[in-house]
Parts: sequence; structure tokens; C-alpha cells
Amino acid sequence: MEGRRGALDLSEEIELCGKLRNDIGKALKTDAHNAAKYGRHTVCAYLIRASQIYSSSALFRAQSECEESKALESLIETEALHLEENVATAETSFLHATASIEKIEVATAHLHETNSVLSQQLDRSLQLIDESTEGGSSRHHQLWMNEFEVFFYSFVFSFQRLRNCEGSTCRSAKYRKKLTRGCVFCSLCNQFTFSISRPRRTSVEALLRSIMNGEEQTRGLKAEMQTLKSTLEVLERTKEELIPVLESCEKAFASLFPVIPRRRDAELVHYKRKVSEMLKNEQGIFSEMKKREHCIVEFSSAQQKAANVTEALQKEEEKLAALCGMLIGCLPPCLFLLKEMARMEQTEMDALRENEKRIMNKGLEALQKAEREADEVAGAADIAESRLSDLRRAHAAFTNLEGLEAKIVEAQENEKARSLTLAAAYSTFHAPAPTTTPAARREAEWQNNACMQSGGSRTPNISFALFFSGLRKGDSAYTDRYASQETFEPRSPEEVEALCRAWEHYVHPRAREFWQTAEARIEILQKIARGVHRGYDPVLGDDKQCVVWYGDLSEDDNLPVIRMVKPGETQESQTYVNRTLVFLYADEESFNELQEKPKKAFTMACANPLCVNLTHIALDD
Repeated sequence: MEGRRGALDLSEEIELCGKLRNDIGKALKTDAHNAAKYGRHTVCAYLIRASQIYSSSALFRAQSECEESKALESLIETEALHLEENVATAETSFLHATASIEKIEVATAHLHETNSVLSQQLDRSLQLIDESTEGGSSRHHQLWMNEFEVFFYSFVFSFQRLRNCEGSTCRSAKYRKKLTRGCVFCSLCNQFTFSISRPRRTSVEALLRSIMNGEEQTRGLKAEMQTLKSTLEVLERTKEELIPVLESCEKAFASLFPVIPRRRDAELVHYKRKVSEMLKNEQGIFSEMKKREHCIVEFSSAQQKAANVTEALQKEEEKLAALCGMLIGCLPPCLFLLKEMARMEQTEMDALRENEKRIMNKGLEALQKAEREADEVAGAADIAESRLSDLRRAHAAFTNLEGLEAKIVEAQENEKARSLTLAAAYSTFHAPAPTTTPAARREAEWQNNACMQSGGSRTPNISFALFFSGLRKGDSAYTDRYASQETFEPRSPEEVEALCRAWEHYVHPRAREFWQTAEARIEILQKIARGVHRGYDPVLGDDKQCVVWYGDLSEDDNLPVIRMVKPGETQESQTYVNRTLVFLYADEESFNELQEKPKKAFTMACANPLCVNLTHIALDD
């Protein structure tokens, strides 16, 4: 009777497990469909809201964006709480089902043990019956009785220990099942020992009766095993039904990612066009551009919120995948397959997230680059405008110089007798000026040139005329714009720093070895950059353009010099600018050839003593 009650309990537990499994499957299907449906609705709503936001004004877009984001966050929180409750319910049901399955496994193991023991005892009983039927002595019967008593008392001893454990606080389902099976076996043993004391025919009938009971229990266990197999098949079908749902969720989530980059690319193109148009408009359009940039920041925050929503949905999807893995955890092969699928899905999701981040970063970089290029274009336009004005003044000065040259040529043709006077003036121009400072000497020289241009009575500067005619042959662009200190426009500190950074890339290794730090090299280059006009470059500029020096001049020959403290020395010394440029940038062959010349300033091919253009340094005297 107790065995039948145990079988009934097992069948009830199996039915309960089946019901729980059906409930869990339905709940998972509902949650998965809701999640997929909600994901699609969320994507559609987000796209609709994005289109509405860009079609209205900036202020209205910002307000509607805030309201929609708040509503979306509240809706997501509600759905997340609902999903968490469903997951908790499913986990509880799954734990109950797992406990029931463990109970069934324990009962099955005990029944197998009981059947094995009964089969062994049956074999021994048959042997003893055969021996007694053939006329065996009662000694065999007594031996069999002794063996059975030993087995019976050992089993009773273990059963007594189980009963002692029943009163303790550490009772478990396994001990309760063992106790129940022990009671059944003890009742069978009592019936069997009672039948032993009867005549031989009655004991055989009792033994056969117990064997039949064992077979009935075995059939019941087989039925239970069949029920378990059917339950596993149902779980397999549930798994097959849940896999398409998960795939639909994955497609819904995958459709979210390509839309956002395309939308953002279109927006980037739109804003680039807006930037190019706003550069041509007035200050009012520039303020409107600032408002639009504020809207861009708000849209980026909205996109970040949408990304957070996507991550929340992905987390819920991972929870659903984990719950499905728990439901089929009783089958190791299926569990392994599900783990592999989850790992692959996680890898794909990580790749998609990385791709989205990379696309967003590229878009932001492109927008920032466009803004920087716009600023550079504006700065370049300002610089070009200033240089254009300088070129216009230079052109006017060049026109004046051409007229002056024509006058000088005409004077040379008409008055050959004045050649001696001009030669004397030439020698007088190259003689050291009796001034005390370089600035005073340069001022006197500028006054002499100004007097020549105005048609004064001073003696013409022959060296300047010859230099100008030579430049015409070499296509030099030297003009009289440098005839006055008022035309000098120095570079700003930022321009000096940028120009020196550009020059420093082309410095020869011998100069890097001499000045071992970049700061020391840049300090020398800054002194050169501060002594020339902001519109001309003595290193990377035009090779036909003279670059006039506005810095310090030497006291003996009025040539461009700079002051520096050489490495390893403590006192400041001066050196010629063109020799410093040759040391910094000339190649080895030219440098070795120039090193053989006297230790003074190099001759300039343009014949302009104030020119410091690197390409005008003459290799030949």
C-alpha cells in the first residue's frame, strides 16, 4: 500500500511538473512576443519622433524631445518591472519543477536498489527451493534463513538510522524518500519472514506474491519514466517554439541599429550644408547657427537615451535567454547548445554596439573636422585679404620703382658724365655708416631711398639700382614697400609659434645634434621669425621673393644678425642670419662648400644685403 501511495505521489508530482512547464512556456512566449512588439513599436515611435523633431522649430523640438524622453523612460521602467516579475515567477516555477524531478530520480534509484535486492533474494530462494524439492536437508534451509536474517537486520539497522535522522533539523527530500522506501521494504521482509515459518508451499506462494508486487512497482516506474520522456519531448517542442520568438526579437533589435547611423549621416550632411551657407550670411544667421548647435547637443542627448533604452532591451533579452537555458538545464547537450547560441548572440550584439559607437564617433569627428575647416577657411580668408592688400601696396610700389628705373636709365643715357658721381655714391652706400646703432643706420638708408623716389637732390643709390635691375633678370619680386619701418607688420605670438613648428620639421640632423632639445631650436627659429614681415617666409616661402630683415644689424657691415647663447657657453654672441639658416637647413654638399668661404655673411644672389631668403644665398662669389 505504501508503495502504491508513493507511486501516486510521484504521478501527482509529475503532473504538477507538466502544468508548471506549460505555465512557464506560455509566460515566456507572452513575454518574448511583448518584448519584440514593444521593441518594434519603440523603434517606430523613435523614428516618428525624430522626423517630427526636425520638421518643427528648435524650441518646440527641444520641449517635445524632453517630454517624449520622459514618457519613454516611464514606459520602459514599467515594462522592465513587468518582465522582472514574470522572470521571478518563472524561476520559482522552475525551482519547484527541479525539486520534483530530483525527488523522482531519488525514488527511481531506491526502487532500482530494491528490485536488485529482491532479484538476488529470489535467485537464492529458487536455489533453496530446488534443493529442498530434491530432498535436501534442513541444513540448507537453515543456512538460507541465517543469510536472510543477516541481510534483514542490516537493513533494519540502516532504516533505524534514517528514522533517527527524521527527527533532526537536517531532513531533506532524499532522506524522506529513503525512509518511505525503507518502510515498504521492511513490510515486505516481515511478510516474507512470516511466510518462512509456514510450510514450504506457503512460503513459495508468498515469495511469488512479493515478486509480482515488485513487477507491478517496476511497471509503475516504467510508466513514470515514459511520462518523464513525454515531458522532455514537450520541453523540446517548447524550445523549438521559443527559438523563432528569440530570432524575431533579434531581428527587431537589429533593425534599430542601421536606421540610426543613416539618420545621423543624413543629419551630418544637412548640418555641413548649413555651415557652408552660414559662413556667407550675416551675424544674425550666425546666431541662428548657434541655436541649431544647441539643438544638436539636445539631439545627441536624446540619442544617448535611445541607446540606453536599447541596452535595457538587450538586458531583458539576455534575461529571457538565461531563463530559457534554465528551463532545459536538465539536458546537458541542449544546455551546451544554448550556451553556444547565447555566446554567439552576445558576440554579435557586442560587435553591433562597437560598430554603432564607431559610427557615432566618426560622425562626431567629421562634424568637428568640418567646424575646424570652416574656422581655418575663415582665418585663411582674413589672411588672404590682408596679403591681398599688401600685394596691392607692393604692386603700387613696384610701379613706382619701374618709373624710377626708367628715369635712372634715361639719366644714364643722357648724362654719361654722371657715372663717376654714381660710382662715388655706390662706394659711399657700401661704406660703414657712422651711426651708433643699427636702427639709426637703417633709418638713414630709408631716408636716402625715399629721397630718390621723390626726385630729391641727393645722389642716387647705385647699388640699389643695380640690385633692382639684377632682380628683374632673375624675376625677383623685391619692392620698395620695405623702404620705411612703418610698413613692417610683425607676426603675432601664435603665428610665430605655428611657423616655428613648421620650420622645425625640416631642420638638418647636424643642427639637431648641436641643439639637442626642440625648445632650443624653436627659440632660435623664433628670433628669425620675429625679424621678418608676417607675409613672407625665408625658409618655406617663394624662391623668387626677397625676404627683407627688420631685426638687428651688425655694426661694421650693416648685415642681418641675431644674438644667441651657444650650447656649452654662458655669454651671448651674435651671428649672421644667413649663416644660421645654412647651418639649420642646407644639405651636406652645399654646407661643406659654404664652410670653405670666409667667416662672414654669405653673398646673396639677389644682391640685397637685407634679404634673408634661404634660396637667395649664392654658392659662388
